[in-house]
Amino acid sequence: MCRTQSITGAGFVAGEAEADVFGTLHGLLRQHPEWWRHLAVAIGEYADIAANASSDLMIPENERRVVNVSRNTLGTILRSLQDAGLISIGYGKIRPLQPEKLRALVESA
Repeated sequence: MCRTQSITGAGFVAGEAEADVFGTLHGLLRQHPEWWRHLAVAIGEYADIAANASSDLMIPENERRVVNVSRNTLGTILRSLQDAGLISIGYGKIRPLQPEKLRALVESA
């Protein structure tokens, strides 16, 4: 990594290599202003991923569980369990309403 730093137009402190990339990107966006929308969508998607990863890191180690599903998929599953009356969902909480039926559902899967 380069130790020399410069400040880009946005006030972000970056090394020379990053400043060159930002300069090139800014030039391309001036030539093709319609690309701003695509850049904004990509930034939004990566910001969502970064926010999810950082919130996952805030979970204490003894409470972490590995689940290989997306947040959207998990949300869909949880809503269907809530609609079936098996759980209730609150802010930061999932409360089992019918533990026996939940256990039977997991064991049958």
